[in-house]
Amino acid sequence: MIAGDPNQMPPTSFFAGNTIDEDNLDIEDLDSILDDCLALGMPSAYLHWHYRSRHESLIAFSNQEFYENSMLTFPSVNDREKRVSLIKADGYFDRGKSRVNEGEAKAIVAEIRRRYEEPKLKNQTIGVITFNISQQTLIEDLLQEEYQKDAAFDRWANAGEETMFVKNLENVQGDERDVILFSIAFGPDADGKVSLNFGPLNKDGGWKRLNVAVSRARLEMVVFTTMTADMIDLRRTKSKGVESLKNFLEFVEKGRLQGEYVETRVQKEQGIMEHICQAIIDDGYEYQKAVGHSKFKVDIAVINPCNPEEYLLCIMLDGESYRQSSNIKDREVAQISVLKGLGWELHRIWTMDWWDNREKELSKLMELLNEKKKAAHQIYLEQYPNDSPGADSNSFVIQNPISVAMDVKVASGKGEITQTFVQVNHVELDYHIEEYISADVEITDLSTADYVKKENQVLIADKIQQIVDAEAPIMYDRLMKKTLRAFNIARASTQTLEATDKALKKVSARINKQAGVKFCWRKDQDPNQYIVYRNDINCDYRRSVDEICQQELKNAVCITLKEQGALDKDGLLKAAIRTMGYARSSTALLAAAERGLKYGRKIGEIVQDEDKQFVLRKSDM
Repeated sequence: MIAGDPNQMPPTSFFAGNTIDEDNLDIEDLDSILDDCLALGMPSAYLHWHYRSRHESLIAFSNQEFYENSMLTFPSVNDREKRVSLIKADGYFDRGKSRVNEGEAKAIVAEIRRRYEEPKLKNQTIGVITFNISQQTLIEDLLQEEYQKDAAFDRWANAGEETMFVKNLENVQGDERDVILFSIAFGPDADGKVSLNFGPLNKDGGWKRLNVAVSRARLEMVVFTTMTADMIDLRRTKSKGVESLKNFLEFVEKGRLQGEYVETRVQKEQGIMEHICQAIIDDGYEYQKAVGHSKFKVDIAVINPCNPEEYLLCIMLDGESYRQSSNIKDREVAQISVLKGLGWELHRIWTMDWWDNREKELSKLMELLNEKKKAAHQIYLEQYPNDSPGADSNSFVIQNPISVAMDVKVASGKGEITQTFVQVNHVELDYHIEEYISADVEITDLSTADYVKKENQVLIADKIQQIVDAEAPIMYDRLMKKTLRAFNIARASTQTLEATDKALKKVSARINKQAGVKFCWRKDQDPNQYIVYRNDINCDYRRSVDEICQQELKNAVCITLKEQGALDKDGLLKAAIRTMGYARSSTALLAAAERGLKYGRKIGEIVQDEDKQFVLRKSDM
């Protein structure tokens, strides 16, 4: 029996010589016994399950780019998070001399130090992968300098079963770590010119090296680069390896795959799935269908209302995903075990049970969802105790004063018992528009080197506070950019962003996460009672719709309903866009308005009347 993967690296003569000129390689990958067997037409079988990655996004690119989506990969419960990220480093590729990218190397060492100092990340093992040997050597040298300064850091990096490694494309095959830091190194030179000679990647079969590099992580991969996908002009090369690199950079930059595999049955599926989804919506939850990047899909995933980056429950049906498994063990044992191992809470609805007693199945589902929501809310309270003053383990955060639960002592024949009643208490909210006020922050000139110094933390925090006081709620990324501009720093780097984030911890503010995006609020602002939409049409630096929090988007929709009365969905979204100060609609604006509508429905401020028109919830005192 011969085992192997023809899409990963065969034996190579890369290290046969004493010196290596990566720009002018005249070597080829050697023949492997696996290739010989495949060429002879020997009987073969393919293993389709992927075991390494604990988050599907870590293997999704390889599966699409190199395996034609033949691997069965499984989404994790936090599938809505992005576990492959990009850091645009300051620097350039020194092609003529050292053949290194010093900016990327320093950024990677800084990231390693950050993870060492962060208690939540310190226990994750790390591997560093570089495109060439020179970059590998530079990072090793920089780390060695850090080890000499800090013996504890040295022990942390080089002790234990899985010590930190720094390797290049040629010798990383077979390795894996929790976190992979990938240095592209190649990119614009000091004059801004980009050569498309990426060493072994350009050769026949060079794409296999990229496949090896991007499939080593178990939990997370961070790509460091000074080169973006748009810098690679495929008209200048016919190399499949270079094309794959461009596709990979696009994937990392955008967070999604081009032409991602979509199960066509989702559009066709009617009946049971549609009824279940409607019941989920009617009970105030949001969901996604066909969650996953490969042919295996979670049929319905209910979104956690306390943490939109995660799912609350996985609902599996005995439909297409169930039927495509070739044997009972896969369907009933292996798949279930893998999903539970990835953090999913599972609930099955069988077709026969549904037809036998539909209401019973829906009742069981809604009861389970409510239990899971209570548990998720308790976890949220433990993590963010200050976000819900006065809330205890048996109560929910009251997002608006719509319903209040009260414990009442009731006399009975057996003594006094406690019963819980719900008093419905709807309140008219004064949704209104205000002008967006930009912070008037005095510019202070600081070099990047001075900006990251500890003694300037108070000065940075003061600027952040001024911005937050004037512009909250403000998107975290926008706050970072405005802070850097307050010091005449045009380009962000790992070091400046880290310094800004540290200063933010000294600011009187609160962070609120919405579907993976962070927004910064003043301490005196309550996100659950926010009723303003801010028109920034006259601002010099207008917000993009992605920079507007869901509360403001909801308020724009509510203002529209307040002024115009009941509207159908299409009319409401278009009118809300005009309320937001835009003369024309676009795909992004429609999506933003719909986010506001969904959030308004979720918290009960927007409802549908008997004609299925959207209206504001009426006061009912």
